[in-house]
Amino acid sequence: MVETKKETKVASEKLGISGFTLGIVGIALVIFNPIAGILCSMVGIVFCIIQKRKNKTTQAKVGLILGVIGIIVNLGYIILAVYWIYPFLLQQGI
Repeated sequence: MVETKKETKVASEKLGISGFTLGIVGIALVIFNPIAGILCSMVGIVFCIIQKRKNKTTQAKVGLILGVIGIIVNLGYIILAVYWIYPFLLQQGI
């Protein structure tokens, strides 16, 4: 089977596309499960770094940015949740 140039290009961009997708999912998970959002963002960052070392693509660059934003947003959500909920729990005597 002969691979065309387009098929080879798409195959070489899979990690960048996966990292981009995981960056978006990491940001979206801030509402439901911030820990899973951090994990998705971290895996997305790793995929994008690997992709940038192999072949620099736009998806890898954007995915890297989205992964960092995902980690920051999820950590911020966790910090705010602890900051607002912990005093409430102390007040309730839990």
